[in-house]
Formats: sequence, structure tokens, C-alpha cells
Amino acid sequence: MIVFLRGRVFSRHDGMVDIDVQGVGRRVFVTDRTLSLLPLREDCFLHVYQHLREDAEELYGFLEEAERTLFIQLIGVTGIGPKSALAMVGTSTVAELTRILDTEDVAALCRFPGIGKKTAARLVLELRGKLTADAGADAARERLGASESTSLGSIEQDVRDALVSLGYSERESLQAVSAASKALPGADFETLFKQALQHSSAGAGVERATSRGLA
Repeated sequence: MIVFLRGRVFSRHDGMVDIDVQGVGRRVFVTDRTLSLLPLREDCFLHVYQHLREDAEELYGFLEEAERTLFIQLIGVTGIGPKSALAMVGTSTVAELTRILDTEDVAALCRFPGIGKKTAARLVLELRGKLTADAGADAARERLGASESTSLGSIEQDVRDALVSLGYSERESLQAVSAASKALPGADFETLFKQALQHSSAGAGVERATSRGLA
């Protein structure tokens, strides 16, 4: 079973990304937000759900573990397929869905693509009260991100999130984005991301060199 992928973005399509994993191309379905945070020819890391069918194998990728957990819970409900679940994950958060389910807001659920009243009622019946633990972790991450990035614009926040998805810590990512923004004020996402990645890699190299010197 495939649970994560680490590789380089080879090509991007509508709702999909092709990742070069040690010379093997893996096509992964992703949300629009995730796709926007995966620049071409850059390294990436995705939490993956492997969906097996009789005639095909499909991979669904997520930047956050909580997103994959939510996705798995959604497809466990009768009438919710992988594509519908992915659309829900891409347009909401665990915290938001928890609130919708706990308040039995069927109308809000019906606003998601492909969700009718019967399916919405089934979602409430089967998942109400079961997303609490994940929602707490998700809400904590949202509060942490808000407190650390109040001075960042939307592009800077997206770059920071992309660095975190590659394995850099929140602190390292924030420092790299701040340095890149000072060097390239007003830069677009891809330009700022590459600059921030250079700062992150340089910082990691200095840290490793320092560690060797102290050993």
C-alpha cells in the first residue's frame, strides 16, 4: 500500500499532478489548492491514499495528514466517491466540516459538488461527532499559522505552506519566506518559492556543517 510519495513534479494538469519518483511517473489526483503549491520541476512530498478498483488504481495526494484522514472518513460513507470527497476536502477544513455536521447543516453540505439531500443526511448520520479529534488538531494548526504569519501576504503564506509540506519546520519556513520577501518584494508565487527554497537549503546546510563541527 502506498501511503506517501516523495519526488519531483514532472507535469501538472487540471486536478492532477505527475510526480517523478526515482524515475517512475506517478499520477496523483489533488485539490486545486494543493496543485497551486506544487511548482514544476520542484521536489514535493504528499500523503497519499491508494484507491484500488478492479480495472484501475488511483492515487489521491494531500499536503497534510489531516486532509487524508478526512478524505478516508468521507469515502467511508455510502454515496461518497473519491472525487466528491476530494472536492469537499479542497473547499473546506476538518474544523469547518465538523461544525457543519455537528449542527446538522444539510443545506451547507448540499453546496458541495455532487452532494444531494439524501447523501447530506447520510453524512450527518454517520460522521456527526466523529471528526472532533482531527478538528482540534486542524484548528490548532490554523491558530498557529495565523499567529506566525500575521505580517505575511497570501502569496507568502502559500510559499510557507509549500515549504512545510516539503518537510521544513514552521520556524525555518517562516524565516525563509521573510528573507525571500525582503530580497524580492512583490514577487509571484513561483519566483518567491524558489528564492525561499534557496534560503531554506542554505540554512539547512549551515546547520549540518555546524553540527559536524560540534561533533
